[in-house]
Amino acid sequence: MERFPLIFRRCEVDRHRLKSKDKAHQAVTGDEAGAQKHQCEEHQPIACENYGQVVIEAQHGGSQDVLVENDSHRHESSERQTDEYCCRRTVTGFSFLFLVHQSLLFRTHNLQVHDSVERNDKENQMAERINKAVELLSQDQMIYYTGAHTGHVLTFEQGKQDASTWADYINVGMEHGCFDMTGLANYMKGLVEGGPTNSGHRTPVVIVEVPVDGSSEAVVRANAWQFRQILARGVHGLLLCMVQSPDAVRAFVEECRYPINRQGIGHGLEEGKRGVGSEATATEIWGCSRDDYIDKADPWPLNPNGELLLGLKIENIKGVSMTEQCLKVPGIGFAEMGPGDLSMSLGYKARPNPLPAEMVEARERVKKTSAENGIAFLSSCTEETIKERIDEGVRIASSGKEEVARIGREYSKRTMEV
Repeated sequence: MERFPLIFRRCEVDRHRLKSKDKAHQAVTGDEAGAQKHQCEEHQPIACENYGQVVIEAQHGGSQDVLVENDSHRHESSERQTDEYCCRRTVTGFSFLFLVHQSLLFRTHNLQVHDSVERNDKENQMAERINKAVELLSQDQMIYYTGAHTGHVLTFEQGKQDASTWADYINVGMEHGCFDMTGLANYMKGLVEGGPTNSGHRTPVVIVEVPVDGSSEAVVRANAWQFRQILARGVHGLLLCMVQSPDAVRAFVEECRYPINRQGIGHGLEEGKRGVGSEATATEIWGCSRDDYIDKADPWPLNPNGELLLGLKIENIKGVSMTEQCLKVPGIGFAEMGPGDLSMSLGYKARPNPLPAEMVEARERVKKTSAENGIAFLSSCTEETIKERIDEGVRIASSGKEEVARIGREYSKRTMEV
């Protein structure tokens, strides 16, 4: 009765209305009563105005003792008829709506089950890892990303839309963009809802440019809460900008790791500093158990089974001078030379085109050191230069253009679906 209170209220009104009608006709003759009895026995259809265009049938008594000739009992008998009619009408209307309701629930449930089975089959059939970017880099394939340094729309609906992106990972700029954790959480949930990807991964990879810079260990330690907040939302990697100190890089890696993961400890790293508590939200995005998340939320390639991708951006004169020391720290997965800020550090208001000799030298230094430490090098690419970049060892393209990715994937004979 709680599900359909309106139905019962309307039927109760009908009951009182019919009783009133019956009282107004208590003086019917025996012949009229007989006619009523005959009409009831024929099961005349009753149009139920309270249920739209639905027509139902109700049986009004029909036994010899329902309608009697004795005027003193006629009112009581009529009330019994009205009670029986209203009861039957209520039950019939309720049953009809209940069946419709159950039918809609069954149909919706079937669609949800079909969608869930199809999604799980797609994930189980194709994806080898949670992090698509890591999976491709481990195959020595170029990866392509999209996303600017600021202005990314972080909503659930945008996440659903971006789940079908052409890119291998999505860059979310928070160094200059809004530090919006609620938006990021909703965005990640939207990616799950819109997934899986055609490659079978639960979501596209999301890497966030963090607000804190890598100028010193003290700065990184004091702002390590940013790493914890961002990782708790279920992202797959972080990019530390303005890197200038190997101690800052070491602090960055340690603050992103659980202490239970031991690779690299005593060989350039100390114990991880990340605390437990964020697993409930992160596992919802990654689609794994708490224990699996703790094992996998560790930097690759330091941990061969790790699914986190940590990157460095070297983009001023001091940072370039410390390139070798910074990229030697275990736990870094990719690196780049930031031409925009490096231009200003060298005295250029805007990025020169073509790059001056000192910037070309800085780029080569970062690229060479990355290769020596097994780190993927990120560089800008165009339709005209993408093949050359692949041949020279670039493994992350920052063009932001689907056509560049199409040409590059075809050139490297990539087989994984986009």
